[in-house]
Parts: sequence; structure tokens; C-alpha cells
Amino acid sequence: MRRASNPQVRAEASMAALAQAREALLGFAATYDQRNSGQVFGQLPCPDTNNDGEAEASCGTAGTTVVGLLPWKTLGLPMLQDEGGECLWYAVGRFKNSPKSTPLNWDSQGQFAVRSSDGSQILTEPENAEGGVVAVLFAPGIALGGQHRSGGSGACPGGDSPNAANYLDGNYSFGGGASLSLSQGTPGSTSNNDLLLWLSPRDIFQRIKQRSDFPSRIDTLMAGLKSALDAAPSLPAGDASSDGLQRLPAAFDFSTSLGSGDEEFRRHWDNQLRYLNCGSDGCLTVRGKPCRGALIFTGERAATGPRTATEGASASSFLAAANIAAATATDAAARQFPLPQALAAYDKSQPAGDVVLCLKESVTLNFSNDLGAATAIRNELASGNPTLAVDSGAGTATLGTSDVPIGSPPNLRYGCLWFNQVVRFGSGLRAFFEYRVQDRGDGFTFTIADAERNPDASMCGAPDQHLGYSGEPTPPAGVTLRPIAPPKLGLEFDFVQNLGYNESNSNHAYGRQDPLTIRHLAFTYWGYRENNWWAGVAAPLWDDNVHGFGSGSGDSPRNPAALTSGLATPGGLATLGQLVRIRLEISRNYDSGAGAGTYDLKAWAFPASNSLCFVEDVAMADLSTTFAPNTAACSPPTIRDTISISDFSGSESLRNVRLGFTTGFGSGGQLILLQNFKAQFIP
Repeated sequence: MRRASNPQVRAEASMAALAQAREALLGFAATYDQRNSGQVFGQLPCPDTNNDGEAEASCGTAGTTVVGLLPWKTLGLPMLQDEGGECLWYAVGRFKNSPKSTPLNWDSQGQFAVRSSDGSQILTEPENAEGGVVAVLFAPGIALGGQHRSGGSGACPGGDSPNAANYLDGNYSFGGGASLSLSQGTPGSTSNNDLLLWLSPRDIFQRIKQRSDFPSRIDTLMAGLKSALDAAPSLPAGDASSDGLQRLPAAFDFSTSLGSGDEEFRRHWDNQLRYLNCGSDGCLTVRGKPCRGALIFTGERAATGPRTATEGASASSFLAAANIAAATATDAAARQFPLPQALAAYDKSQPAGDVVLCLKESVTLNFSNDLGAATAIRNELASGNPTLAVDSGAGTATLGTSDVPIGSPPNLRYGCLWFNQVVRFGSGLRAFFEYRVQDRGDGFTFTIADAERNPDASMCGAPDQHLGYSGEPTPPAGVTLRPIAPPKLGLEFDFVQNLGYNESNSNHAYGRQDPLTIRHLAFTYWGYRENNWWAGVAAPLWDDNVHGFGSGSGDSPRNPAALTSGLATPGGLATLGQLVRIRLEISRNYDSGAGAGTYDLKAWAFPASNSLCFVEDVAMADLSTTFAPNTAACSPPTIRDTISISDFSGSESLRNVRLGFTTGFGSGGQLILLQNFKAQFIP
């Protein structure tokens, strides 16, 4: 092949070959994970050291620089040559794919500096805006004095194991982990005619960020980390970071929530993550949500390119000022991560933005915000006579109807109101509401139902003494309803005495084994799960609120019997027109090893006639902490019970739940107004 004699013309041809090789390397790095399952993007191939056109399987040790021929076959290129007929050479450092260096992300610095041919000017170097050079391509040009290039059987001219000193003009010492300075040559020079083209960390990650799936990779990682931390019994302590913030704990096992690719991604991007565990419920807020901790993806350096060593030790180079203030605050009121500084997901248009996720969110439900979307199971006994009514504007719900039309079907006198949100029960629940009995009937329950066994809100119970909680509903024509399946927990307000118990396969209505006092407050569960001859249970679906029923095991906790700690008969529960305030607290401790959860249930009921405690409305409605009344006499719960609930069919009981109210009544009707309801789940 005739070569051009003009050095500048030869240089242009060589630079074209170098540019083609550079583009191939960028593509290789940007899509490395797509060709190598379970790996991360950004990695470059090893050089070719035996002149077969293929990258070596491994080269040097992790973090060291290596040099060889460009692996053109691996890159899917033709055998690129410079204008002197020589194949291109290639050097790479910590960005090589074997053995890998960790971490490898947009803050990873290159290991090469490049100077001008006379050494007077630094063209690029580590710690600059580009992050130095991660890989260098060489067009070696014609041999200079002292260089010996013999023929051989390799794909490129030269021997099977060409010596870099015979091609490259800088007497470089590859193989170390420190920064290595290279020199750009000059066409036609007799001392250095090597032409160099390089890739910086910024070059690689600018290309990676153009991928359509780049945001989802970050969001998927964050979701997996959050899932693992939320599932832990308590948030672990964080590890120290040089910038004064906390890092994710290295000893914590995230493997249950991360796939192999995500786990590898986390290893390489871990230094971009920050973590905050402030130790108590609602001790910080993320976009208005009360949380026990926060997980933060810090985003890219604002000026793009890797952070310098100095910047890497400064929190201000990782987080927005408002987020630093929140992360370092000692007061819960100041630990607020607001929009727009705290993004909910990675945004390509804001690559330096901080993604902040709430950990162990204290989920709240209330009539003010959530009643409008709730599901109301109700029947029209006649036109304008529903068994349940909702006024989302006023934030109230009415259970029952005081006008039961003569001849209306008795089996339709039930109603259920369910919040549509499925919520992780976590370590407990606090709730507050008020009610007023305007027309007294059988009563109602506040119910917590397992969301796995009750996959939607199309559920309710039977009328009368079943209070819409136990038994099987008879739906109107064209409507599908299910009974409320166990496991479940109910706080029962029972206003009609149903003594004894007598059940058969054909009659499920007689007796709830109520106490001798007419009206009572009690916790209730689900009685027996199977037929029980000695207890007279022929249809266990119908005994869920029969007092004293249940085996007492984790499979079926015993419903509190008359006048036990879980059942009481305080006065004023159903006094017509009187406001009653209710506070409920449930502490939950699930033991995965034992396959069971322990529940400590407490409820306080203060009617207006209890002038001493009724005025504790501020403390009762404060769900940020356990109930702490100002008057000591009001501290003991009205009722309290402790039970164990085992796993159902091998899965955790009450892991995720639905909240609601149920009611049932007879021919006399009833009318109960509910208001000011709110509940907060403890993560």
C-alpha cells in the first residue's frame, strides 16, 4: 500500500483510525452489562497481548495499568492500522473488566495524564474536570531509532508477543497503580511520533447516561435497598463516611431484595449512597411523610465529571444544602427533606439531584384525606335508607339507619367501610376516633383484616349480633361479597346483650356469650377455624365474635371472655347523643424464626360523661407517641389483651392489612356517627 509522504496527511489518516477505535470503546463500556449478565456498565476490555485480535481474559492486577494491542476483534472492528501500517495500541487502568476494581462509577478517576510533545503543557490529568484518562489509544507510526519491529505470525504486523517499547516512544512503566504520564507525539518527529487519543471518565458516563434505562437502574437499586431496610425488624446503624454523613452498613444483608445484577450495581455505586437512621417514628420527614430513616442517592457532581479527592470528603459536593441541613439536624422539626431538593426518583434532567426515599414510613390514614376513596359495602333497605353512609366533605361516616322499613330483608342489615390502601402492619398501630350513638342498635367494630387473605374490599359479615364482622353476608342480586377471612383483629362496640351460644349448621344467630352487663367493649379475633364438637361449633365461619371462643393457640387466639382484661363494660358507651372518644394502640412483634407474631392490644374509651378523662382529647389524638394523658387516672387502658398469631399457610399473618369499620343491626335499626378518625402505622 502506498502511504502518503506528508506527515500531516498521514496524521489525519491515523487520527481517523483512532477515532473509530475510540467510538467502539465507548460503546463497549456503555453497554457492557447488556452483554455480560450480572455486571455493571462502564468496563473496558483488556488489551490484546498475543496478537490474535482478542482481548485477554485477564490482565494485570486490579487497579493497575496495562498495555497491548487494541483488541479489534473483541470490539467488532476491522484490523485498524495507522498510516504507517501499524496496528493500534491500547492502554487501560482501573476501568478494565478483569480483574475488576470497585467502585466503578461516575466518580472514578482515570490513571493517565497526557502532556504535550515537549512536556510543557498538561493536556489532561486525574483530578481535573474530566477526571483524567481511563484508556489511551496509540497510533505508533513508523519505527524510530532503537525500535525493532520484526515480522511474525500474528494478526497484526510484528511478533506474537510484541514489545511495547518497540512501538511506543515514551519509555513508559505500565503495570503500577499510580498515575502514569504519557506524551502526545508530533507527526514526523524523530523522538516521538506516537499519536494519542483517549477516553475520560466523563466521556464514558456521558454516554451511559444517554441510555433510556439508566434512570430505572438507579430507581430499581434504590427500591431494592429500601425494601430490605423496611423489612428489617429495626433499622441498622449506619457506617461512618469521610464527608461526615452516614453510609449504608456494610454488614447488612441486602441479598433478599436485590438480584445479582443489582447487588453488583450496589457494590460499584455504594459510595454514591447516604443513609440516615434517626431512631424513632416520624423523627424526620421526606416530602411530608413521617419516617424513621432516609436512603439517599446523591446524584452526579454538579459540574459533571468525577469528584476530586477533596470534594469526595465534603458533604456539600454530594447533597443540596437543604438536604445537608436535614441530614445533620439534631431536632426532628428540622429533619425535613422537601421538594424540589428531595427527588422521589432519578431525573435525567437533574443528574445532580438527590433522590431521597423514606425508610419505615409511618403511614397515616384518616377521614379527612382518605374517606372519599374508601369502599362502602351497603345495602338499600328502601329508597333513601342505606345501611351505611359516607360524607367525605364533612369527614364523617354513619353506620346503620334509624328507619328500617317493614318487610325489608333482615339478612341485608349490615354494612362495611374499608380504606382502599393496603398497608404494611410493621411494628404496630395507633388510632383515634370519635363516635356518637344517635339511635342505638347492635353496635359496630373497628377491624384490621389480613390483606393477603382478603385481596380486595369486597367483604363484610352478617347482620344483627354478628355486627358485620363474623358470618357470611347475603349480598343483593348481582353483587359478590366474601366474609372477612382470618387472621383479623376487631375492636367491638356491642350494645345488645346476646347471652349463651347455640349454633347448628342451619342456625347461626343465637348468642355471643356476652357478659351480663348489656353493653361492652372488647377485642375479638376469629373464634375457631374448624368445627369443634365440645364447644358446639358446627360452622366456624359464624363464631368470630363469640366471647371465650378460639383454642387460645396462635392458629386461633381466644376471644376475651366476659369481664376479662380484654373485655369491659364501661358506662356511657351507648348513651344517646353522647360523644365517645376512642384511642387504640397495638404493638406487634413478628418473629420469623418462630413463624408467629405477638400482639399487645390496648384501648381507651372515654365518653363525655367521664369528665376527668374526656378532656384528654389532645393527648388521645396525638399519634406521634404512645398515649400519655395528663391525668394519671386516665392512663390504664379500658381493655387490654396480648395474643400470638401464627403464620397462615406458611406466610406471615397480618403482614399487610386493610382497615375498616363494620356494623350489623336488627329490625329496630341503629344510627352511629363516626368522626375525626385517623390511624398511624408504626414501621
